[in-house]
Amino acid sequence: MQGDLRGVLYVVLKRDPYLREGEKGRNSLPQRVKEFIRWGETTELVRVKSGEEPKTAIESMASISREKDKKHFFGWYDLGGVLIAPIFASRRAQYHHRFVVSKNPDLAIDDGFITFIPREELSETQLTTVLACLNSDIGRFFVEIYGRSTGGGVIELDDKSAGKIPTLNCKKILDKETKVLSGLFNKLEAETRLIGEAETQESLARLQPILDEIDMKIAEILGLKAALLEKIKEIVRFFFERRVSRTEKASPESVKGEEEPRITPPKKMKKKEKGMADKQLTRWIE
Repeated sequence: MQGDLRGVLYVVLKRDPYLREGEKGRNSLPQRVKEFIRWGETTELVRVKSGEEPKTAIESMASISREKDKKHFFGWYDLGGVLIAPIFASRRAQYHHRFVVSKNPDLAIDDGFITFIPREELSETQLTTVLACLNSDIGRFFVEIYGRSTGGGVIELDDKSAGKIPTLNCKKILDKETKVLSGLFNKLEAETRLIGEAETQESLARLQPILDEIDMKIAEILGLKAALLEKIKEIVRFFFERRVSRTEKASPESVKGEEEPRITPPKKMKKKEKGMADKQLTRWIE
């Protein structure tokens, strides 16, 4: 596990016993965890503005707030609790967001991802039905509407925009319909694994026929006419192509009669040598 801990350091605890041990005080924690905390107190991990002094994790604003809030946290290093999230997606996507099911309860998700927790318990078939909806062009329509388009054609979701994305209520549709959508999602996942990725326009084009099947099934359940479905897909393509067009390299502006362009790309900064902050976190895992 490689962690980006420039902002704040968390102790990720696998099971409740560690959380209960934390109530007895820091000295009750396992030796490896205590070493991890000391690492955060002595290593400069916080990203600071130009000209500012480097800071350790304990000096970040979030850590200071947690250290003061003894009602909700055991210390600056406390995660504050662990929730199981069966669905997650990256915050940012170049082409389209991929919503994925998490089958590993020990997987820790950092701030680079958005997690989804159902309001009520869902079966595996119902869960994959929701995933089929989120990954469909109809789901992408709402991602394009509510997401934030950033530089380089990337689209970004935060907790508020992600919470606005609607999906089918699996409790109110027929079991045979959930089974069809669940089967189509499994088909989509299998084809993605066969291709090896879904990060290029070529691979997305190969997956589109399965997405079309999912779209048509959702439209059938919702009673959407074919013309309206096609309009939704057309809007998705429009927003997608507009975003991706921003990634094309612009021609530098030149003054007539001069050989050198007026606008030149900035020089690349030299990479810093790897230090303690770049080392893998697995050295604290027994």
